[in-house]
Amino acid sequence: MEYAGRTVLLGADALKVNWESAAKKYRRLNLEKATVLKVPHHGAANAMGFQKKETSYLDLCSQETVSVLFAGDVDHPDSRVEEKLRTKTTLACLVNGLRGSHHGGANPLGLMIPGAKAVGRSIPPCQPVISFRSDPDGSVRQTAGHRCADCPLAAA
Repeated sequence: MEYAGRTVLLGADALKVNWESAAKKYRRLNLEKATVLKVPHHGAANAMGFQKKETSYLDLCSQETVSVLFAGDVDHPDSRVEEKLRTKTTLACLVNGLRGSHHGGANPLGLMIPGAKAVGRSIPPCQPVISFRSDPDGSVRQTAGHRCADCPLAAA
């Protein structure tokens, strides 16, 4: 997606097998590297290529890319994906779900039914809004919300 003259890559739930063809088309169309990335599949390992020659969505990003991560639970993001994101992009989180910040266990509603567990457990957001500004010099600045590195819940 292009917004304010910048490329925004919306990863949705694309798996790593999808990124090879996406990268080929991206290069064929001569698109600019993304300046904002919505991290695919909550940072799951099945969306990222880890082998040297594997293509990943990070191949479509610049060093200045801001990546937005909607983490979902204690298994998302995968620690290897999180490390790659921190190394290759500026990581901004939106939802508290990073490892160790799990809320409520398997039965957060306290259901009194043997074997009951929550389906679609709600994880409270650590920031309800995240916004970016595209500046005339080509840079992208985060104007609302905070980065993972600054989030006290992410370190929990």
